[in-house]
Amino acid sequence: MILFRGKNSTALPHSIRLIGDGYHIILEKDGIRGALIPQEKILYHFLPNPGDYYYLPEEDIVIPKVLGESIDRSRKVKATKKNCYIKKDDIFVRLPDKMVPDCNAPLFQPEYASDELYADAKTITDDPAIIAEMIQFLLQK
Repeated sequence: MILFRGKNSTALPHSIRLIGDGYHIILEKDGIRGALIPQEKILYHFLPNPGDYYYLPEEDIVIPKVLGESIDRSRKVKATKKNCYIKKDDIFVRLPDKMVPDCNAPLFQPEYASDELYADAKTITDDPAIIAEMIQFLLQK
């Protein structure tokens, strides 16, 4: 569990609770506290421009075409949108629906075209601004 606490820049007249899949946030008169519930999962970061890659089915990885030229044709296929990914088995935090944080870290999905987005837990703990962005996003909904 990732616990956090902070101060509000504006006093609130009453408490607000934001509860969703993977988060529980309480905004009080002059403070914020909450928890993000990480999950261990295998997720995928889908790369742009699949035409620049080969997919190696036996290894379940993509490689740039420049490197793939030396690999036998029987071991590679052209990458598509659905298989042009980086697979990662890690601990992730689910982001609120339709939120795309303003960070340079890769985001992950359970499958291509899924609406669910995740950030790895290390990204969240290394960049607390993402938590602030989550709270702001949730309050605007």
